[in-house]
Amino acid sequence: KYSQQYGVDEAFIRAIIRQETGHLVTANRMVRAVSPAGAGGVGQLMPATAARFGLSSAERFDPEKNIMAATRYLSILLKMFNGNIKLAAAGYNAGEGAVKKYHNTVPPYAETEKYVYRVAGYYTAFRQATESTVPSVQAVSTGIQQSAQAAGQLKQNTQQAATSAAANVPYW
Repeated sequence: KYSQQYGVDEAFIRAIIRQETGHLVTANRMVRAVSPAGAGGVGQLMPATAARFGLSSAERFDPEKNIMAATRYLSILLKMFNGNIKLAAAGYNAGEGAVKKYHNTVPPYAETEKYVYRVAGYYTAFRQATESTVPSVQAVSTGIQQSAQAAGQLKQNTQQAATSAAANVPYW
């Protein structure tokens, strides 16, 4: 639902969420996930980013609100970087300021370069996958336990595809 509202490809939202928290096993851990840097929730929002979109520290752990804020942020990043998904992903990971600092290129940070590569693979795989094998954003926000189970299956189905697809992204 937020994909249409904010004009962000649902496959891109899924790819970001998959990269941010898809490796976590249980639904509760996915919702309560906190990175060493302090990012939290399914979209791993930093407290300042959550506040930018009107969320309290506690609200950023609500899957629905987290996905809404993450999608709004992706929409802003896509507009900022002229629809370039690679730069939007880099901005989501390293911050929009880092992308601007390096003259609208992926910042030369190993973590960010790896992040963009993986998001590209997931994005390609999600665009190619059928809806029956990919949890929708709505399923993540309303049925997080079901999404965690589907993510486990998706991990098996897309890990190989993500690795090979990332090298062949035709629209980047």
